[in-house]
Amino acid sequence: MGDYDRKPKEPASPYLRLKSKGDSVRIRIAASPYRELKVWPAEGGEPPLDVVMTGNLSSGQWATLMSDPNFNVNEVFHFLVIDRADGGAKVFTTTGGVYGKVRQFATDAEWGDPKSYDLTITRTEQPGKNYYEVVPSPNKSDLTPAELQKIDGLKVADMLPAALPASSPQPDDFDDNVELEALPWEKPITPAPKAPTEEKKPEKLDEVVPVDDDTEPDLDNIPF
Repeated sequence: MGDYDRKPKEPASPYLRLKSKGDSVRIRIAASPYRELKVWPAEGGEPPLDVVMTGNLSSGQWATLMSDPNFNVNEVFHFLVIDRADGGAKVFTTTGGVYGKVRQFATDAEWGDPKSYDLTITRTEQPGKNYYEVVPSPNKSDLTPAELQKIDGLKVADMLPAALPASSPQPDDFDDNVELEALPWEKPITPAPKAPTEEKKPEKLDEVVPVDDDTEPDLDNIPF
C-alpha cells in the first residue's frame, strides 16, 4: 500500500445525510418523521438563524418572517432510521422532495407503511424532482426488537430541538388573515429625545429717557 492509498475513516455520527453527488444510503424508517423550518439570510454565506429563537416565534411573527425578502425559509425532514450499512440507529435528514416520495409509497396501498421495507436513497443531482432517487425494496419485514431498542436510545429532543412531528401543527400553519407581528430582534425606531432648549430672554436695552421735543438741550453738558 502506498503512502496515500489509505482512505481516512470518518468519525461515527448519529446523523446521516447525503452530502455529494452519487452518495447513497439504504435505510429502514423506524418511527414517524419530524419536520423543521430553517431560516437563512437571503444574502447567503451566513448560518441559519438560531433554532431556539425561531422556535419561540408566534404565528404572526412567522408570517412576517416568511414575507420578508431578507430571509429564506426552507423545510427539512428528519427520519429515525436503521442504517443498513452498519446497523446503527441514526437521524436521516433530507429535503421535502424525499419526504414527498416516501409519502407516495406510504399512501400507496401496495406499499403502505415504510417501516416494513427498506428504502435506497441516492443523490443523483438530476434536474427537477429526480435530484434524489428513492427506491423501495420489495422484501418486506418487521423491525426487530433490537433495532427498536436502538431507536429508543436516540435522544431526539437533544438532537432535534426545533423539530416537530410532521403530524403536529407547524409554525407556518396559518391562514392569510393572520395579523403580522414585529420580529423580536427588530427594535422599533423611536426618535431621539430633543435636547432641552434654553428659553431666550429679550436683550436688555439701555434705558431710554424720553425727551420732550419742546425742551431745549442742555448744551453746557455736551462733552465737546
